[in-house]
Order: sequence, then structure tokens, then C-alpha cells
Amino acid sequence: ETRNAGEGLKELSEALLLESELINLDTNMDKSLVHGAALESRLDKGRGPIVSAVLKRGMLEVGDFVLCGSSWGKVRSLRNAKGEELESVEPGDPFEMMGLRTVPNAGDTIQSVPSEDRARRLSQAREERLERIRLQSANATGTSSISSILSGRGGGDSSNDETIDDEYEELNLIVKADVQGTAEAVRDSIIGLGTGKVGVKVVFTGAGQITEGDVQLASAINAPILGFNVREPNKSLQGLAKSKGVQIIRQNVIYRLLDEVGAMLSLKAPLEEYEEIVGEADIVQIFDMTGTKKNNASLVAGCVVSSGSIKATEKFRILRDGVPIHEEDALFSCSSIRRHRLEVDSVGKGTDCGVSLDDITNFQIGDTIQCITIGRRPIAAVKVATGGAKVQ
Repeated sequence: ETRNAGEGLKELSEALLLESELINLDTNMDKSLVHGAALESRLDKGRGPIVSAVLKRGMLEVGDFVLCGSSWGKVRSLRNAKGEELESVEPGDPFEMMGLRTVPNAGDTIQSVPSEDRARRLSQAREERLERIRLQSANATGTSSISSILSGRGGGDSSNDETIDDEYEELNLIVKADVQGTAEAVRDSIIGLGTGKVGVKVVFTGAGQITEGDVQLASAINAPILGFNVREPNKSLQGLAKSKGVQIIRQNVIYRLLDEVGAMLSLKAPLEEYEEIVGEADIVQIFDMTGTKKNNASLVAGCVVSSGSIKATEKFRILRDGVPIHEEDALFSCSSIRRHRLEVDSVGKGTDCGVSLDDITNFQIGDTIQCITIGRRPIAAVKVATGGAKVQ
């Protein structure tokens, strides 16, 4: 059966009011027992920190001193959902509050305090406790927010459900954004770039400008600070970050920020072996050197270098009709390279030479000898369509 939007809402509201009267539901309107919850927070360039919240208990008025998480202040303005100015807020009312000194986090508890001095001391005590716990738990916690730390809850796992590689590396990060919801969305996008080879650990996520505490934490855990839609730190804070070797990256476009993270992940990628063909030589004659003095190999391949150069210190492979003649694409060491009866280290393109390989006696005229160098390089990161890169 199809129903119209809002149908039955009036009846439901009346039923709830009737039920509350029957069971005598009420709430405490004592100003000293103010208790609310921050739903969202942001930093407005003109008005400062703004908190969207709902009041659970008590009555909050303009001019009250409040504590929200580790932030404190004097309520300067209260507005309802329509943006209208209010003098006070009652339980159950959603509201927007201005007056805090710093931006709190979503989920932080709002409490009233009797005086400015009390609010300041409680805030300082919480901030010191927060900093202490953050530093102690930085290496054990995937992600953290002020509310989760103060309530004793750790953050979520920052690694993806992948098999962890033996050479697994992890990138520590601190994320700050203008709004808590945005900070959490940025955090989730960044964590999605982690793999079983190189993971991402967002140690702390918060709203508001980059602070000295962020720089101190970043220095302690060797983590860059990512700022999304935040202002440039002042000269003093920039100097502190530089002196402690902390990198601060600010972006206003999410995919550019993710690209920055992808570049940092690429630098932490484990090394993989690779082969590079540095030269090839065609076998034009075979010499049986059995019993010959100063020659350990029984057969010597008379070759003409067709490309690159042949070096005695590298590895070698034998091809016949373009296909390796040994199992598992095996590589062999060189016993010696001779030119005009003189042993040499390398020969270049167009040069005639004699090549002796360890444990190889089954090559034929017409075979090709490949000279191969073995190197190690970081695993290439794979670009992600939404921004950033993964080390697969």
C-alpha cells in the first residue's frame, strides 16, 4: 500500500504526548545540570568555532560558560534550526552554538560550568590528559578522535582486509579539516589507499586549524599532517614544524590531497627484483677447450655482440629460437670473456669474443646469449580513479 510522506505523523506525535503524560515523563531544567551532545562542528572564518548540538538535560542560556570535550568558552550566541536567535535552549531542542575557543569533535559532551576559571582549568586538564594518552597510544591505535580517547575507546583498524606482506610498511598520518564530518570522510578515503604491502594509519583525526599540539604529536610519531580546507599555520607554528622535521600538507581539493598521500605511499613501497637485458651476442662458433691450460670451461662460445655490451660480472641466459633452453628461465654466471686470447671484463657491440659460462655445455651455433643485470626497485603504485595510488 502506497503512503504519502508524513502521513500519520500528527497521530504519532499526539500518541507520544499522551503517553508521556500518562507515565509522567519530565526532565530536569536545572542550569547546573546542562548536558548535551555535539553533532557537528566547524570553523567559520567570520564567527569562529560553531557547534551544532542537541540538549539532553538542563537549560542552556546565552552567557553560560560551557565545556565541550577539551574545548571551553562562553556562549555568545544560540540559534535554532531556522537560524533564529535564541536566549535559551531546553531539552530536546537542536541548536547551533557559538563562543567556544577551539573546534570540538562530533560526539563530545556539552556541560555547563559555574565560572570562566573553572572552565579553563577543566579544559587544560582534559587537554593535558588527551595529549598524554594520544602519545602513549599513537603506535597502538589505528585512528583516534578526542571523544574516543576521552571515553577510553580506540579507533578503527586502519588496514584493509588483505594478506600482510613480509616487508609490510606503514605510513602514519594526522588529519585535520574544517569540519569533523569532513575530517572523518577524508580519513576513510585515505585509509582506503592502504594495502597488504603499504598500509595507512591515521593516528589522529580532528576539526579546526592545525595546532602546536598536532605538530608535537606528529613529531613524536614521525607523521605528516594533512590539512583539508584549513588555513595556513602562522609563522611561529611553521617554524616549530620545520625545526621538528614535520611536513604539513594543505589542500582544498580532496583528490589532490589523496594524490599527495599516494606519492608518500609510493616512497614506502617495498623493493622488488627486476631484470634488464644490457646486451646480446650471437653464437657463431663453438670451441672445445678440454685440457687447455688456464681455461676451466670445456666449451667456449665464439660470439659476435649484436646489441649493448657483454659484461663478465652480470648474469647470462641462453635462447634458442627466441626461447630459453633451460628450465625456470635459469640464469648463469660467466667464467670468462676473452678477446684475442686476453681476458677482458666487457666487450661492446660488433665485437668478436669468446664467452665461457659456468656449468653450460649444451649451447649450439645460432643460439643467443643474453647478458642480464639484476636490480631492485620500489614496487610501482597503481593510480586510483578517485585520487591517490595503492601499492599492490
